[in-house]
Amino acid sequence: MLTSSDPDYSKKLDRIRLILSGLCPDEAFFSIDEFGPFAVKVQPGRTFTAPGEQRIVPQWQKSRGCLILTAALELSGNPVTHFYSTKKNTNEMIRMMEILVEQCRDRRKLYISV
Repeated sequence: MLTSSDPDYSKKLDRIRLILSGLCPDEAFFSIDEFGPFAVKVQPGRTFTAPGEQRIVPQWQKSRGCLILTAALELSGNPVTHFYSTKKNTNEMIRMMEILVEQCRDRRKLYISV
């Protein structure tokens, strides 16, 4: 179930549903979001080790970097377009728009929900 504290949420959701219900083949509707920043650290899992050797993943470890995932989901067919970056700003959103415009050259209209 979708929820939000936005007082205009129902109106906005109805508008999105209306657009999606009448989406033409030469149109696309993207939902865009960012995830992160998240730290790059060693994670537990399967690994090749020598016989008798046990791999230890420290509970507290220094980050080996920081990433942000920016992704766009096309709502009529569910393909995902994404990239990783080190910043969360307007330039990264513009970069996503440029990628989507390039991918959808054959589309007459793009709808974007952020």
